[in-house]
Amino acid sequence: MKQVLVSYTINVHFTRSQIEELGINQLTPQQLERAHNALNGFAEEFGKPWVEQIFGPSRASSTVLCIVSAWEDWRLVKVLHGSNEIKQRWTEGFNKHGVSAEVQVVAALLWEQATVELAPQIDGRVPDFRFKKDSTWVYCEVSERGISKVRQRASEILQKLADGAATAVQGRFGKLAVLTEVNDDEVQEILSWLTRIGTPHETRLRDIAVFYADELTIPISENDLIERLVPKPRLMCVHISDPVGVGKLLGAASLPLLDDAARRILEQEAGQLPRDEPNLVFLDVSSVIGGDEVWPPLIRRSFQPTINTRISGVVVFSSVLDSCGRNTKWSFLSNSYARRPIPESELQVVQRIAGQSN
Repeated sequence: MKQVLVSYTINVHFTRSQIEELGINQLTPQQLERAHNALNGFAEEFGKPWVEQIFGPSRASSTVLCIVSAWEDWRLVKVLHGSNEIKQRWTEGFNKHGVSAEVQVVAALLWEQATVELAPQIDGRVPDFRFKKDSTWVYCEVSERGISKVRQRASEILQKLADGAATAVQGRFGKLAVLTEVNDDEVQEILSWLTRIGTPHETRLRDIAVFYADELTIPISENDLIERLVPKPRLMCVHISDPVGVGKLLGAASLPLLDDAARRILEQEAGQLPRDEPNLVFLDVSSVIGGDEVWPPLIRRSFQPTINTRISGVVVFSSVLDSCGRNTKWSFLSNSYARRPIPESELQVVQRIAGQSN
């Protein structure tokens, strides 16, 4: 049975008419009432500019409803001992430091009537929190930092390579398939190689990359060589420009996300978790396009008999905004090689959150 939030009096920083305007007049009376509590509640705790920064120049009912969800989560989390530290980190902005994701995860457990303790100290480490349903604590880390770093580096590399592919053969759609993970020196080698190609025919740079060029009017399809050569999961970037005196430039580059990326992320998060306890890592992949599809297979392959055995499982989750507000997809991945599996009652809590309960 879900907890019931008790209403209380707050100062009015946003009037109902202002909130209706922020929601472009698409909120129901019930949604408007909840939004009135949420926006004014957050404004009371963090200041009105903090709330206004969430919207920026845009207005949308989905953003208003996302704030409602976050506020109702925060109402549960803020009463926990140690929540002031979370609040302090959150003062820098709604989307800063992954705090909103951390609040969302803790609240999801509280909604399932689990007991949660923030920042517990164990074995000289301080995980984000621990939870239990019956008698066994499960230690947890919530992160989107590692995902963001991997995504950011891949995006920077892909942008450079797509730019290079666009200018490799004049008047053609240059398509570059990167076959493996590349370091900075190999990126420079590929860029130099692209300047010397000059032919639309398929050309290979050792076992690193393959280039070819199509007519400008031929889009990338699932049967394209670039789609068939680059292992999944993969990322892609397209360059489109029309500089004066040059004509249209069109290029695409794709590279794989390899298991090593997932391994590094899990190792980083495991560093904050105790060695001989059941442990969970929650990974927020909301900032990655298609992240809920890309990362689960990488995480599963990183579970091996001698690697990441400290981690009992990973919950990959991704939130998007739609007409109902914040829509989150959860996926629980169990590590069969874990030193300590998650106990049954706590496992059921996680599976219910992920929609995987029997």
